[in-house]
Amino acid sequence: MRKLVSKAFTSRAVEALRPEIERITGELIGTLTDDDTVDLLDDFAFPLPIRVICLLLGVPVEEQENFKSWSKALVSGDSPEAAAAATTEVVAYLGQLIERKRREPTDDILTALVAAHDDDHQLTETELVSTAYLLFIAGFETTLNALGNGTLHLMRNLDQWEALREDRSLLPGAVEEFLRLESPLKHASFRCATESLTIGDVEIPAGDFVLLAIASANRDPQRFDDPHALDVRRPTDGGHLAFGHGIHHCLGAPLARVEVRVAFGALLDAFPAMRLAADPEELRWRTSTIIRGLHSLPVRLNRR
Repeated sequence: MRKLVSKAFTSRAVEALRPEIERITGELIGTLTDDDTVDLLDDFAFPLPIRVICLLLGVPVEEQENFKSWSKALVSGDSPEAAAAATTEVVAYLGQLIERKRREPTDDILTALVAAHDDDHQLTETELVSTAYLLFIAGFETTLNALGNGTLHLMRNLDQWEALREDRSLLPGAVEEFLRLESPLKHASFRCATESLTIGDVEIPAGDFVLLAIASANRDPQRFDDPHALDVRRPTDGGHLAFGHGIHHCLGAPLARVEVRVAFGALLDAFPAMRLAADPEELRWRTSTIIRGLHSLPVRLNRR
């Protein structure tokens, strides 16, 4: 199933998308007003990855507003009922969009998945819709939180913000540092031990569930010096696990990296004097077993 969509997420394919990502980012930056404060999540970090993943899936621009409302219900964590209703609506919409792609194929991931189902019989109908749904959720949720979490840490460490403002060559490494320090995912997906094993002094019997703590691994003092500190100059070969590892390494990692780099570059260009507009200790984190993300991120743009 990964092979069916992997070509769309190669470094070369993502680089070809960069001009479009930069265009979308620029449009969103242009909509940010000179109001006293704005919610950077709601006004910027949220719509950016949604518009990019809708572009990849071939969702018409005039229909993308629905995805914004559905996404809010899915990620807020405030109402399980609203999330369930949004899930039903997204699945129904994707089913309708798949039928339209059958009648009028376009150059996008969803059309390729439809061909894999209809022509090559590599997917069942359920797998077709489920894969499209997974791409939608994974395509915006983690990037949204990477942008929010990274911005929060920069605003709490203004010397690091200034370092990036003065030297943009640090930006690729800084993105890796944001992902390491406050990974958008606290835990990996659930695993089950297929045989008994011992890790450290802990015995894990066969059949037991295992939850892998990405957040803990990414702050391992045996791997990283001063692991709880933000350091945009930290060597990037430390091997953080924000994108997973091995055969389950995140398929969309190249896309996420480009989106986050472009986004921070645009913020630094447009709002070099941006500052946090709230006490960081009073910001609310979403209640989730897996997701690490804020409810909101109020900032003063201080546009020059």
